Amino acid sequence: MEPNDILHKAEKALINLDAESLVALYAPGFILEDASSGTQISDKAELRQYYDRLFSMPEIAFTEVSFFAMGERAAGQWTWCGI
Repeated sequence: MEPNDILHKAEKALINLDAESLVALYAPGFILEDASSGTQISDKAELRQYYDRLFSMPEIAFTEVSFFAMGERAAGQWTWCGI
């Protein structure tokens, strides 16, 4: 799968609140850094829990989602809201 295909699938999974598909796209050795909370995650089980908690918030929605390649790495940014 091409890197741009993976990034497009990540965008779609985040918008659709699909934790399973999103976590499956992370490569071995990943690090998720949540700048808003200072959280760093490098384990897929913890990552799944993180997304499950986030996606369970009432009226959660993600907009302006953008994932982009940076050499051999990728990053993403988005706007989210919820109650």
